[in-house]
Amino acid sequence: MRTTTLFVLTVMLLSASRSFAQSIPYGNNPAAGHYVDAGGVNLYYEIYGKGQPLVMLHGGIYGYIDEFSQLIPKLAEKYMVICIATRGHGKSGIGKEPFTWRQRAEDAFKVVRSITSDSVVVVGFSDGGHAGLALAAIIRNW
Repeated sequence: MRTTTLFVLTVMLLSASRSFAQSIPYGNNPAAGHYVDAGGVNLYYEIYGKGQPLVMLHGGIYGYIDEFSQLIPKLAEKYMVICIATRGHGKSGIGKEPFTWRQRAEDAFKVVRSITSDSVVVVGFSDGGHAGLALAAIIRNW
């Protein structure tokens, strides 16, 4: 009986913390959302905060902007947080070309340059980490 109660309480606490973190609809926030045309594909991104630009690149397959929901508010205190929905994810178009790391990086570059010409900090998770490395190479050679 106590194990069941503890389990239910844990689930309730986890659900409550997720609900609190989701009070801002990251990945579907009309107040912060924008689109940029990346060669015939509309890419969705959101901007939070002000300061040095910080780009967040989510993971692949089921990844999306909301993966960073617990980090965005804290980072937005110091940075202009730019969260990009990559092709085929969330509100971004899918396009007709096969997905590649280079394409993800070039798309991110187009989004970044539509916002700022400053240098950026890049945070990437999983596929976003690979794309972040490719993005660094593109920015370095720009």
